[in-house]
Amino acid sequence: MTTVVAPVADMQILLDVREWPDGLHDAGRIADLWNMLEPVLHGHDLTRRPRYTLGHPNGDVHIALARLAPGADPVVGPSTTFQIVGMLEPAKVRYRCQGCAAEGRERYGSFTCRDCGTDALDKRLCDVHARILDGALISTCAAHEPTCAECGATATFRCAGGRCQRQKAHCDRHRRTHPSGSDRSYCPSCYDAQFPACEQGGCTNMGTARCEVTEVGLRQCGVRMCAQHLRRWQVFGGEGLGLALCRRHHRELPGYSPPVLIRQIVAGAYLRSRRRRDAEPLPSLRGFGHSLRRAGHTELALDFRWILRTIDAAQHDLTGTGGRDSEGVLALVQRRHGRWDDEIKKIAAGNDRGAELVERLKILVRHAIPVHGDVIAANLSLADYNRPRAHRDGDRPGLLFVRVPEAYRGIFIGRQGALIRYFSEQLSQGEQGGVRVQIEGDKRGSR
Repeated sequence: MTTVVAPVADMQILLDVREWPDGLHDAGRIADLWNMLEPVLHGHDLTRRPRYTLGHPNGDVHIALARLAPGADPVVGPSTTFQIVGMLEPAKVRYRCQGCAAEGRERYGSFTCRDCGTDALDKRLCDVHARILDGALISTCAAHEPTCAECGATATFRCAGGRCQRQKAHCDRHRRTHPSGSDRSYCPSCYDAQFPACEQGGCTNMGTARCEVTEVGLRQCGVRMCAQHLRRWQVFGGEGLGLALCRRHHRELPGYSPPVLIRQIVAGAYLRSRRRRDAEPLPSLRGFGHSLRRAGHTELALDFRWILRTIDAAQHDLTGTGGRDSEGVLALVQRRHGRWDDEIKKIAAGNDRGAELVERLKILVRHAIPVHGDVIAANLSLADYNRPRAHRDGDRPGLLFVRVPEAYRGIFIGRQGALIRYFSEQLSQGEQGGVRVQIEGDKRGSR
């Protein structure tokens, strides 16, 4: 097998014909141009300049030496051999801007008009002729220049709100910038939906919460409030996030009847669970009782069987309309019902123990209060007893709530609470976890 080595040219050159108007589309035209240029180079040392410019009426041509073969003469002569290793030609504008073409110019059209609905080459636009509004990289042509969705004026931005989704355009008169900066803009309706104002008169803060009181069926009040004017109804315990109340419902709530209060708690818990998976569950029966007690319904607050029946009645009332909400309320109540049934049993067992503690307390009262002890003991009765329980912050003692006639409460408590502390200490002896005595309904000894 014979290997043929291609001859090495004396000079390898770069040819720049970007100013040559007619272009060089095939090898024949390149050869014709070179035959015209080569004689002009005779006698020139191409190593002395970075490039040579050969003027011509049709346009200048530039030549640069890329490589000189070893031993080759740098001065061009009739016997010098050349090899064109690179050629710079005028850029071919394939995607021509239609606007520039109409003006007799030629520029690259990097954009298409969304509303024209085509990628045709004659519909391209450059960055000067494309209409691109703030807020979204959506280009249109002049014929489809967006107008304001509010008033029809020339649009300047696309709304970043949840309703417009950067698709609808608006003018500066209807622009609302993001509260923390001007990088995003909104139309008035999207701004109000995303950054609602507090509905308290004269307040300029953002209304971050809605009132959760239900007025008809499962329709919530919905009044917007800021953190300063918001009130919370602590129906889920001290660690749970209470139901939000506007000023009107915070004022009216204490006047609601006990069944309405329980219905509000059930409805509020369900609607919150529908929005959040981590929402607080319905309260315990004692939790419902605590809410009733704070509203002044002390007797019913301790009737846990009545509370359970009223929860069931509220469930039937709220599920009467049928549909998805009915199933949701029913499921919410039923998930909790087993615990409530167990709680009823524990309360009954606890009150049996509470009754025994009250009998011991009567003996202590007769001995500790010489003058009125017999009268106080005769009128002393059990309200409720919460057994001692473990808590993450430490063990909690049992709470013995007793009813004491109003006229004798001060005597029963003693000076600076000395007597009621004494009763608690005495009852705690032999009682695992201890006992704390409190007067039911008295602010000085209430829960």
